[in-house]
Formats: sequence, C-alpha cells, structure tokens
Amino acid sequence: MGEDAQRIPGPAVLAGNRNGNGNGQGDQARGGDLVVQGPALLGRVGDPGGEVRLGRFVVSLVRLLALPDSPLAIRDARLMLGTAGAVVALLLAALMYAPTGRASGGHFNPGVTVFLWADGLFPGRAVLPYVAAQLAGSVSGPALARLVWGDPVLRIHYALVAPAPGTGTTALFLIETAALIAVLAAVAVVMGRPRLHALIPAVIAVGVGLVIASLGAVTGANINPARAFGPALLSGEYTHPGTYLLSPLVAGLLTGLAHRTLRTGRPAPAQPARRYGGGPS
Repeated sequence: MGEDAQRIPGPAVLAGNRNGNGNGQGDQARGGDLVVQGPALLGRVGDPGGEVRLGRFVVSLVRLLALPDSPLAIRDARLMLGTAGAVVALLLAALMYAPTGRASGGHFNPGVTVFLWADGLFPGRAVLPYVAAQLAGSVSGPALARLVWGDPVLRIHYALVAPAPGTGTTALFLIETAALIAVLAAVAVVMGRPRLHALIPAVIAVGVGLVIASLGAVTGANINPARAFGPALLSGEYTHPGTYLLSPLVAGLLTGLAHRTLRTGRPAPAQPARRYGGGPS
C-alpha cells in the first residue's frame, strides 16, 4: 500500500499534499483541485500523544502566567492572554508540522475532525476513534501536569475554561461557534489553493492564537471540546459544559458542509499531467 494510503487526512497531511498521487489506494475525497488520500486505519487512531502534550503545556502555561506567586506571572490580563495566544500558536504549529502530526493528520480538536468529515475529506468510521483519542489526551495531559506541578494545578483548577461573569449561554454559544467558523473558513480558503497547502497548520495555529488573545477574557476562548473536557472532568467543575462541548462541533459541521457544497458545486479545474506525492517523507 502506498505512502499516501498510510497517512491520515488532516491539516498536517494537507500541508504536504498538493494534488495527491492518484494511486487509487485507500479512501479518496476529491473536490476541485483538492485530493486527499485516506488512511489504512489499522492501529492508528489519531495522535493522543499530541493532545497529551498540548493539554499538559496549556496547564503549565496557565500556572506560569496566571498564578501571582509565579516568577513569570503577567498581571495585565490582556498582555497575559496575548502572550498565551502567541505561545500556544507556536506549539500548535510545531505539533502539526512534526512527523507525528503528519502521520496522524495533526488534528487535536474534534471540531476540526468533524469539519474534515463534513467536507468529505475524512472517513466517517474514523471520527469516533479520533474524538475518543482527543478526549483521552485532554484528560491525560492535565493529569500529568498535576504530577509535575503539584498543588498549583489545583489552584488553577486544571486550567478550567470559564466565561466572563454575566456571559449568557446563548451569547457564549454564538461567539464560540463564530470564532471557530472564522478559523475554519480561513483554512478552507487556503485548502482551495494547492500552492498554499503548506501554510494550513500555520493558519490554524495563528487563528487559535488570535482567538485566545481576543476572546480569552470574554468566553474563555475554548473552541475545542477537548480543551474543556479534561479540565472539567478532573476538577469536577462543569461550567457551561454543553456549550463548550457542542459549539465547536456545530462550527465544524456547518463550515465543512458549506465548503463541501462550494467545492463540489463548481467544475474541477484541469489537472496537470504531473502528479505530486503525498505528504513529506
């Protein structure tokens, strides 16, 4: 089976896949100028290690920047959120561009998984295993941070996500959904331009960083069910659980269906004679 058939469709694979290799192996989703080879799906259910690293890092970052007794504490809320957004963006990009990210597809957000599935670029039978791996990693990461940092992690409630006081459920749902739709819409634009596919992980990372910087003090800047799930489960504190878990899935579903409709509703451009390989080796 060819190399492409061993790669899981996702942002990291799209970053290295221009027009596919046309070998016909695995599942394929074709639309316009985008061809993504599907996975073998044997023993590969995402990259829970990436989610573990991400969750552990986020908890550690909040502990370092938010606790007053930390030597790196930033007392200005806007500056702290801007710093956190920039650092998280760099980490996300690094995880997606890393070899493990390319192998798994590089999506640590169930909302992104649903987006790719709704867009016809990800096999339906892989959605639940991926989401399960993402949620498992979201629990393991903060739990490991607790082992490393001890009681300070309890003081920040495992970096629990919460909105600003007075933020209603409806407003929270709409803002969180719109924020992820904006990020995924930017990704969809880049997906339609094969020469820019290498920028897809960077677009996602920058988008998430901007959401953290701009909405962190308003909604908690969740936009990822896994981001909310682990800290809520470990801390036993459930703040707007339905909204934080469902809004990213709704955003992914709506954006994926919209992009699929636009992508498949226009004639496919002529394909060049030369076929490019899958992701980078």
